[in-house]
Amino acid sequence: MAALSSSVSQQGATIIAQASSFQALQASSRDDNGDGDLADAVNGYNSAAGIVQEATVRASQNEATARTVTQLTASVGANTGQITDLREVVTSNLASTATAITQLTTKVGDNSAAIQSEATARSSADGALSTKLDQVQATANGASAAVQTVSSAQATTDGKLTALYTVKLQVNSNGQYVMAGIGAGIENVGGILQSQILMSADRFALVNTLAGGAISTPFVAQNGQLFLGPTFIMDGTITNAKIGSYISSTNYVAGQTGWILNKDGTFEINSPLAGGGRQVINGQGGKVYDERGQLRYQWGNLAA
Repeated sequence: MAALSSSVSQQGATIIAQASSFQALQASSRDDNGDGDLADAVNGYNSAAGIVQEATVRASQNEATARTVTQLTASVGANTGQITDLREVVTSNLASTATAITQLTTKVGDNSAAIQSEATARSSADGALSTKLDQVQATANGASAAVQTVSSAQATTDGKLTALYTVKLQVNSNGQYVMAGIGAGIENVGGILQSQILMSADRFALVNTLAGGAISTPFVAQNGQLFLGPTFIMDGTITNAKIGSYISSTNYVAGQTGWILNKDGTFEINSPLAGGGRQVINGQGGKVYDERGQLRYQWGNLAA
C-alpha cells in the first residue's frame, strides 16, 4: 500500500507547504484447514511481518522540517520483534536541530531485550550542543541488566564549554540493585577549565599482567579502603598512618645499613660516621664501630 499527499495552506500571513508519503508492506500466515471464514477469524494469524515507511516535509517562511519514520515488525504467536527508526531535521531562522532515534526490541514470553540509540545536534546563534545516548537492556525471569553510555559536548557564545562522557551499568535481581559506572568531563568553572574522572563500583582495581602470565593487582579500592601493592612514592606527606607490621628504609640490612621500625615499638637505626665508622641505635641502646668494624663504644644494655 502506498499513498502520497501534498497541501498548501495559509496561517495568517504565513504560507505553509507540506508533502508526505506513506508506504506499507504486510504479510501474514495462519494455520487453517479450510473450514471457512469463521474458523479463520477465530484462529487469527499465526505469524505476521510488516514494513511501514512514512516521510513528511514541511516548509514555511521561517521554518523547514523533514521527517522520516521506518518501522519493521515481525511476530509469531506472542513472540515479537520490532525495529523503529526516526530521523528529523528542523531548521528555523533562529536554530537548527537534527535528531536520530533507533530502537530495537524483541520479546519471547516474559523475556525481552532492547537496544536504543538517540542522537541530537542543535545549533543556534547562542551556541551549539550535541548529545548521544546508547542503551542496551535485557530482562528474564524478573531480573534485568542494562548498560547506558551518554556523551555530550556544548559550546556557547558566553564562554560555556563542557565535554562529558558517562558509562553506567546496572543489574536488578531479587530486590537487589547493583550499579557501576565511570564519568569523565571537562567544564569551564569560573572561567577556568577543569577536568575530572569519577568512578563508582563495589570494587575498583588496576590489573597488570606480569612476565609469564601472572596477574598483579597493585591498586585495589574496596569497602571504603584502599589497598596498595609494592608502592614507590616520590614525595608525600602523611597526616595519619597505621603500620600493620613494619616500616623500613630501602637499604636496610640488619646491623649494617638503613633503619627499621616495627609495630611493637622495636627499632634499629644504622648511620655512617666520619672516617668510615658507623653506629647502631635500637631499643637495647647503642653501639659505635670503627672503620674496621670493631666495637669501640656501647651504651644501654651491654649484654645485647
